Amino acid sequence: MRNPHTPTTLPHRIAVTAGIMIMLLAGLLAWGCANTQKGYKRGHETQATQPPQVLKQVYPLVDGLWSGGEPKGRSAYEQLASMGIKTVISVDAVPPDQALADEFGIRIVHLPIGYDTISDQRAKQFAHALATLPRPIYLHCHHGKHRGPAAIGVGAIGTGEITTQQALEFMTLAGTSESYHGLWRAADQAQRLDDSILFDTTIELPAIADIGDFAQAMSEIDRLNELLWICADNDFIAPDDHPDLAPSSIAGQMRNMLRQLEADKLTVQEGPIFEELLIESRDLASQLETQIDFGDIENAMASMNAFTESCVRCHEQYRD
Repeated sequence: MRNPHTPTTLPHRIAVTAGIMIMLLAGLLAWGCANTQKGYKRGHETQATQPPQVLKQVYPLVDGLWSGGEPKGRSAYEQLASMGIKTVISVDAVPPDQALADEFGIRIVHLPIGYDTISDQRAKQFAHALATLPRPIYLHCHHGKHRGPAAIGVGAIGTGEITTQQALEFMTLAGTSESYHGLWRAADQAQRLDDSILFDTTIELPAIADIGDFAQAMSEIDRLNELLWICADNDFIAPDDHPDLAPSSIAGQMRNMLRQLEADKLTVQEGPIFEELLIESRDLASQLETQIDFGDIENAMASMNAFTESCVRCHEQYRD
């Protein structure tokens, strides 16, 4: 298997081919021109008004497939409607807004993934979704840079619409971090799927995914915290005896899992104080991820200590 992370391949990945750049620019221009000149149809002709451009990291992959950041609030869904979007797929911990989606006649699907890998089952779900759901489709993660571009690339490889190289170039264009080796590996290993899988009606595409057992998720966060401390003791660089560890990716996984737990019924049952502690830990994990990305070791260590202390306080009150 070709390794997309070796120093010799980095210049090639950064140098995105002229073809895909032309395709992306043409897609964006077409969207802007059509939206300005005649608007989009949602059962009837709309007025030629340009909505606020609130969506971040918006890129077309192929005709009818868009990747971007999380749509937040009414203005974001107005922009999606102006683009003619019929389906929104979230790979983030937080599912799409059901009420706003219903208002604008948009179908929603929630298929969350982490930063470490894309499972075979998820790859099948992505490809099945792209093959069967109404287009245009907008697939998003939180920032629109890492999980979303990887997921839509894996799905489009599965449907046979793009090649592996095009998926990797698209991830490069979107700014997918080199630290998330599992996402790059998933795109590099993705395969065209047989029609019997693409159109398998038993494959589920939930509006809100079941994130599993709360205690199991907390146990996984504890495990990730221990792995991150191994890196923290080495200035947030993977040590020689654990070269597979990616510190920024680990912090991102913790943030992602904590965001998932915010919507869990147990969080609601425990009350507002528990939710505040959970959000505090989530924000610290997010801050830690950013500091590691920027090489801010001193503040990253402070955030690491604060995150661990936050977990201890929560455990003392609610678990121990």
